[in-house]
Amino acid sequence: MLKRIALIVGGKIHNLQSDNFQNIKVFEDIKIVDAIILAQQLEQQGYQAIITTLGTAAALKGVINIPIVKATHTLFDILTSIAAFKKQSTQNHVKLFIIIHKSILIDSENLQQFFSSEIMLLYYNELNDIKNIVESIPIDAKHIVIGGSSTLHYAKRIGLKAWPLYFGQETLSVAIDKAKSILQESQEALRFSIKMRTILNLLDNGIIITDSNGYITD
Repeated sequence: MLKRIALIVGGKIHNLQSDNFQNIKVFEDIKIVDAIILAQQLEQQGYQAIITTLGTAAALKGVINIPIVKATHTLFDILTSIAAFKKQSTQNHVKLFIIIHKSILIDSENLQQFFSSEIMLLYYNELNDIKNIVESIPIDAKHIVIGGSSTLHYAKRIGLKAWPLYFGQETLSVAIDKAKSILQESQEALRFSIKMRTILNLLDNGIIITDSNGYITD
C-alpha cells in the first residue's frame, strides 16, 4: 500500500530534485499559520503523515489526528544556508541573525569559525516569539535575518533583509524514513487487530492464549 506522506517546510530544500523525495508531496516556503490550514486539508485528502519543522509541529499538535514527524535543522543545514547567502551577496561585514527553534542545540562558536561575519543565534518557542524576536533586531542595511518563512515574512514587513533557512537532503531523509517506519508499524498493528477480532468472532467463549510474540498457543 502506497504511503501518502506530505512534507511541509518553512524554508528551502537543498537539491529538491533528489530521488529521496519520490512519492512525497513537498511544500516549501510555508508560513506556520498557513501550514496549519494546509495540514488539515491534507488530512482530509487522505494523507497519512506530515513531516514538518519543529515550530510547525508544535502548532499542529492537537489540530490533526495523523502522525506528525519532526524534521530538525542540523549544523550542516545552517552552514549551507549561510554559505548560500554569502555566495550571492556582495556585502561585507554583515551581521547575521539566525532564528531557530529552541530545541535545536547548536553552539554559535561552531558557526563562527567558518565565517568572518558576526553571527547571532536567536531562539523561539512558538509563533508569537518569532514576531517579537524579529522586531527586536535593529533595522540596518548590514543586518541579515536568516530563518523560515514566518521569520522572513516578519523581517521583510519591517524592512529587514532576509534569507531562507535551508534543509539538506540528509536531514529530511531521516525524517522521511521515520515517517515510513511509523506508518508501517501502524499498518501492522491494524492488521493484527483485524486478525484478532476475526478469530474472536469464531470462538464460542471469546478467549484465546498467545505467546509473547502474539502467536496463538491454545
